[in-house]
Order: sequence, then structure tokens, then C-alpha cells
Amino acid sequence: MAVRSIFNLWNYQMLNKEPRAFLILLLALVLTSCERTGKKVSEQAIHIEQVRIGQTVFQENCQSCHKMNRRDESMFLEIFDRLPQPSDSYFAKFVRDSKKLKKSGDEYARYLDIHYGSDYEHTFSELTEEEIYDMIQYIKSRCPSAEKQ
Repeated sequence: MAVRSIFNLWNYQMLNKEPRAFLILLLALVLTSCERTGKKVSEQAIHIEQVRIGQTVFQENCQSCHKMNRRDESMFLEIFDRLPQPSDSYFAKFVRDSKKLKKSGDEYARYLDIHYGSDYEHTFSELTEEEIYDMIQYIKSRCPSAEKQ
């Protein structure tokens, strides 16, 4: 109770002595906190939209072979930790034309060819950079990397 009354007295004295300085300080505090919160909210909204679009791209192009159920999700678990770095770029190359990547001598693509069979090809050259990036965001949202756990 005593702390509250001291705080109220300090506020009252502050307003009487320097009301303009107090209001400017309060306004600056409100404006800077709103900007940060607004930026975070808009970034989250953009990310949610990217994941939603990525889910659609995945369902239209990948889901016939790669089901996102519990059994097949393990294929994607920590995938971006396993891929050659930078993993997002490598994933995009692999999705666009895995056969071309194998023919270039890429070791990881050849390993996948041996492990899964040569009839397992990805040729989605019609996908835009944005669609592939959104799909990456969707996969990351479903199957987090080891770093985030």
C-alpha cells in the first residue's frame, strides 16, 4: 500500500513539474512498442500465409507420393539438417529436376537414387521460387529441424 501511494505521489509531482516531458516520453514509449508488436504480428501473418500456400503446393504436387501422415512424416523429419547446405537452395534444385542433379554427379542425389530407386524422380520445373519457398516453410512447420527442438 505504501509503495502504491509513493508511486502515485511521484506521478502527481512529475505531472505538475514537467507535464510536457512526461507526455512526450509516454508517447514515444507507446509508439515504439506498437511498431515492434505490429511488425511481429505482420511477420507472423506473412509466415502463416506462406505455410498455407506451401501446403497447397505440396498437396497439388507432392502428396501423391509423399503423404504427410505419421509414417511418411519421418522422411521429412530434420530433412533440412540432412541436406547439403544451403539446404533450402539444394531442396529447390532437387525438386525442380532431381535427374539433372544426379547426372551432374551430386553425391547426395546419387545416394537418394540408390536408397529409393531411380524411378523416384522429381521434375517440377514449373514451380516458381516463391512456391518452392512456401512449400519449404510448410514442411518446416510440420517437421522441425533438430535446432528448434
